[in-house]
Amino acid sequence: MPGNSKTTRTGERKNITGLDKIIQHLRDKIKTLESQHIRLSVSIPAAGDQSDAVLGYFHVVRHRLALSFGDVNEELKNVIKIAKHLMVATTSISVTITKQTLASVFPHLLRDDKFGLGSKLLGQRITMRGSTFFEWGVTC
Repeated sequence: MPGNSKTTRTGERKNITGLDKIIQHLRDKIKTLESQHIRLSVSIPAAGDQSDAVLGYFHVVRHRLALSFGDVNEELKNVIKIAKHLMVATTSISVTITKQTLASVFPHLLRDDKFGLGSKLLGQRITMRGSTFFEWGVTC
């Protein structure tokens, strides 16, 4: 009987290892599909209302940031039409640095020891304020 128990445990370990590989494969596939989805949704139509294009742009930005950062909060402060074909949007974007952030955006920080910059940034919230200018051709 003890021999059977050892064989059973070995089989269970192989099953668990196999399941871990399948889970990792599925996670990788999900990331690939999310990236493809974002690339497809990036094409914001030039025709139509300029304000819709600006809002669509920030929708894409929010989703792209969510792939690498935790708890993304994007606030579109204002959109001002400066000229017939020129708009400026002011934003405030807050993100949380996660393990995924370090792995995908700042992989060099993972090489630091446990007291390095990567470990100090982990879990920190960063707020970025900025302006984005949108310029359209005469045909819009």
